[in-house]
Amino acid sequence: MRGVSWFGPSIVPEWGALASALQLTRFEPTGRYSEGTTFRQLMRGIGVRATGEPTSSHWLYGERGGTPVLVLHYSVPNGKHSRELTGVIACIDPPLRLGLSAIVRDRSFMDGLLGGDRALLGDPAVDDHLSLKGNDRSRVAALLSIYEPDSREVIAHLLALAPLEVHVMDSLVLIAKAGSETDPQFIGALIDRGVWLANAFAARRRKLPATPREHATYGEWQTFADAHGLRFDPERMKLVGNLDGCAVEMSIEIEERILRTTVTVRFPSPVPLAFTATRCGGGLGFMQGDIKIGDEAFDDMFTVGGSPEADVRGLLDYEDLLVMLKEIGRRTTEVYLNQTQLYFSLESDITQPPQWQWLAQTVQTTMTALFAPRTYR
Repeated sequence: MRGVSWFGPSIVPEWGALASALQLTRFEPTGRYSEGTTFRQLMRGIGVRATGEPTSSHWLYGERGGTPVLVLHYSVPNGKHSRELTGVIACIDPPLRLGLSAIVRDRSFMDGLLGGDRALLGDPAVDDHLSLKGNDRSRVAALLSIYEPDSREVIAHLLALAPLEVHVMDSLVLIAKAGSETDPQFIGALIDRGVWLANAFAARRRKLPATPREHATYGEWQTFADAHGLRFDPERMKLVGNLDGCAVEMSIEIEERILRTTVTVRFPSPVPLAFTATRCGGGLGFMQGDIKIGDEAFDDMFTVGGSPEADVRGLLDYEDLLVMLKEIGRRTTEVYLNQTQLYFSLESDITQPPQWQWLAQTVQTTMTALFAPRTYR
């Protein structure tokens, strides 16, 4: 997590009124937003439905025209202090998979010194106000080509949002206003603009022809899906199926401009104990407390939360499970285990035979540790 704080849990009746007016649901997040967070990461940190009085720390979640949206308070570093903002986030589905970072802001002197990896569109009136970066500058420039009418419309919508803060990434559109904003009409308008942009970016991405490498990967993943009885969604680069009774989902995503294979294993039924064990690098940060299990390497690597503390410690204090989680932790900085699922992302292709065998063993170990009778260490 990079330099992120959060609003204190002060009671804000207007925040609850905003949720009601926009037909959004309040949630008590276990995570917090920071630059580079993907929409999938946000949904893992959304927590449970909030009860009681509305507070400024609650996230507001719902859908607008079938597009998932979030409204939340967050803060960013500002010298020795922090700057608070109200953000509206709309999900881009399917994700763009371009490592995109599009920020509406005026070009500065520092961009001339450090912005060598920016994608330029060829129109100074646009390039001076829109910072574009991605894993392939030519692909990013093609995504927002100034020579195509629908692309020009997207650019016009982006620039029209200034002086609000706008950041588009592979999986989300963020529109933010400084301070705390609770006016339903204003926030509702931002949601509409965010959803329009999210759908427009997804439509533009569909127009980009697949690269030779993408074509090859489609074929490899389809072959793998056929061999293992999985369903392959090429548009989302996602494999879905079952392994040891668990629903398994694997997809290719780009997080902080790094290509990763993400793996989600959903248990057939919840563990009858609320807990979390997380290893978190960049992006989403988690706010729960820390329970020490007694394995020094594991405790240094993971943050554990839940209640009752003794029961959580007893559940996780199982040698094979700790060995497995430490192995995952050595391979990635993002692991999330709770009572319903195990999630992690790897900088490798999980469809290769050794990786698939390792995943099968990982699922088996997790299910045995969390659900089957066993002897504690």
